[in-house]
Amino acid sequence: ITSADNEVRGLLIGNFGIGIQISGLLATGNWIAGNAIGTDGSNTYPNLTGISLLEAPINLIGSNADASDDLGEGNLIGANYGTGIVISGVAASGNVVAGNDIGSMYSNEQDGIYISGPSNTIGGTAAAARNVISANYGSGIYIEGTDATGNVIQGNFIGTDSTGTQGNGNSVDGVFIFNAPDNLIGGTAPGAGNLIS
Repeated sequence: ITSADNEVRGLLIGNFGIGIQISGLLATGNWIAGNAIGTDGSNTYPNLTGISLLEAPINLIGSNADASDDLGEGNLIGANYGTGIVISGVAASGNVVAGNDIGSMYSNEQDGIYISGPSNTIGGTAAAARNVISANYGSGIYIEGTDATGNVIQGNFIGTDSTGTQGNGNSVDGVFIFNAPDNLIGGTAPGAGNLIS
């Protein structure tokens, strides 16, 4: 996707280099919802990377956190040979990743989410915004580089099942921040805290 305001919904996407790639400054306002990327929960169809946002601003991956109910908008992202979601480049800002299952049913072989861009939001304070980021062979969330500033990680279950009552750990770290300043993990607002186990 290199253009604006597209919607990708309800697909099984597997056996590609990148399952979905959103690329460039003009690729904004896109919505990726309700897809099975790398696995349908029963079988696996690995991509190298599940979803890549490359220098692409203000896109939504998963649930509309402003909605009053959960409409099944989250994506199931697992069994990929690399990372579930990659957000990279200084222009990859203002993106929201919400309501997705990333690795808990079938592990991604690297990180759940990798971020090297600024001012992205993973999760949120609403229940519909919660990501389950578990069982990945790397870190649940890996934030890296001086451009990766101002990112917000809130309300997620990292290393548990979808109920938050059973352990399902990522193999390396829950959240790893390397050489990346001024990011927010959790917060004081109701629902902002992450469960990391």
